[in-house]
Amino acid sequence: MERMELSQELGQDILAMAKAKGASQGDVVMAESDSFFVTVRMGEVEKISQAGEKRLGLRLFFGNSSASASTSDISKNSIEKLVADTVPMAKVAGKRVKFTTKYGEP
Repeated sequence: MERMELSQELGQDILAMAKAKGASQGDVVMAESDSFFVTVRMGEVEKISQAGEKRLGLRLFFGNSSASASTSDISKNSIEKLVADTVPMAKVAGKRVKFTTKYGEP
């Protein structure tokens, strides 16, 4: 699985994919962080840990309806799935759904 680099171009590509599926507007949020921890106990280094994280968030609008989703898997397949999953959520988010009982009463 090839991880993609977070960039302005990637954000533009994601929004182009969403607009091709009918989104009227959208925004992409990208975050990347690195952390380093050292635990010292009784004057001795007990534990050292290092971590890195990349996250990508997507918010799409279909008129006044919107939906948001995010992923930490920055691969091409995952990003395509993120767009594909967010589009239908945004389409139905603002719609009124009428639920009825099995007897037909609201």
